[in-house]
Amino acid sequence: MKIDFTGQNILITGGTKGIGKKLVDDYKKLGGNVWFTGRDKLLKNDNYFCVDFSDSRAMDTFTKEICELDIDILVNNAGTNKIGNIEEYDISDYEKIINLNLTSCFKTTQAIVPKMKTKKYGRIVNITSISSFITMPLRSAYCSSKFGLLGLTKSSAVELAKYNILINAVGPGVTQTELTVNVL
Repeated sequence: MKIDFTGQNILITGGTKGIGKKLVDDYKKLGGNVWFTGRDKLLKNDNYFCVDFSDSRAMDTFTKEICELDIDILVNNAGTNKIGNIEEYDISDYEKIINLNLTSCFKTTQAIVPKMKTKKYGRIVNITSISSFITMPLRSAYCSSKFGLLGLTKSSAVELAKYNILINAVGPGVTQTELTVNVL
C-alpha cells in the first residue's frame, strides 16, 4: 500500500520537537503541504507559526490566521507535562497544562472545521496519551488534560461525522522525547 498525501494541506501543532517533529518530517516525505507550530522564535520557515498556546492573545491571533488556510488534516500534538502532588500543585501550572493540552486543541479544531464542513472532508488526529486511560501518581493536571482531550475527540467525532470529518485520538505510551526525559 502506498501512502500519498500529495495535495493535502496538513497542520501539526507542536511540530518542532519529539513526536510532532517526526510527524512534520514524515508528512513532508509523503508529499503533504505541511504547516506546523512551535515556540522557537528563531525558526524561519514560511509554513511555521511561532505561537505560545498558553498566551490567550497569541492563541487568538493564531486561530484567525489558520482560518484562512484550507486544512485537510489537523494533528493536535502540542503538549506539556509537569508532575507534582495535587495538594501542592501550583494553579498556574495546572492552567498552563489545561490550556496547552486541551484548550488549544479545542480552539484550533474550532478554527479549521468550518472549511472542512464546506468541502465535506477533513481528518483530525488528537494526540492524547496512554494517560487518557490509565494514570500514575503525581499526574493529576496532565491526566485531566488528556482525559478531556479524549472526551473532546469522541464528542466532536460524533458531531462532525455527517460532514465526512473523521476525528480520532492516538494515545502513545512512554515515548523517548525531550519532554518525557525532562519530566521523568
